[in-house]
Amino acid sequence: MGTKIKQKSYMRTAPSFDYMKDPKWWIIDAAGQCIGRVATTVAHMLRGKHNVDYTPHIISRDKIVIINVSEAIFTGKKSEQKVYYRHTGYFGGLKELSMTQLNRKDGTRALYKAIERMVHSRTPLGKRILRNLYLYENAEHSHTQVLHTVNENIARNNIFGVKND
Repeated sequence: MGTKIKQKSYMRTAPSFDYMKDPKWWIIDAAGQCIGRVATTVAHMLRGKHNVDYTPHIISRDKIVIINVSEAIFTGKKSEQKVYYRHTGYFGGLKELSMTQLNRKDGTRALYKAIERMVHSRTPLGKRILRNLYLYENAEHSHTQVLHTVNENIARNNIFGVKND
């Protein structure tokens, strides 16, 4: 006679107090590394997914400094074939730049674009996350508080140097 009402059960997000912790500073040397693998690693770390207490709606306070961006490697024929588009907002205002032209203008822009597109940069959270990223063409940078380094194991998707047996 009476119908049973099924109650919805919700997944609870455990509160993370990551925003109260002191930020860790990571330094990544991009010399000789593939741009896509570096971008994947950095986007993963900017979101805070490397932390045990990852919470999707809270920004990780970790700062990432990438040095030697101009010495990063492009695989295949990307440097000649990859094209970046933008629009001025006027009729017929579609502008395009090849990757070589983009690197001539600013050597860090191609890596920044790759990371920006992996992080949801069009949302308020993504815009705030990208403020924790610092890119430098050379090995010289002004951040002296950098403590943690990420090894050359980015190429093997082993970003923190942990040995897999």
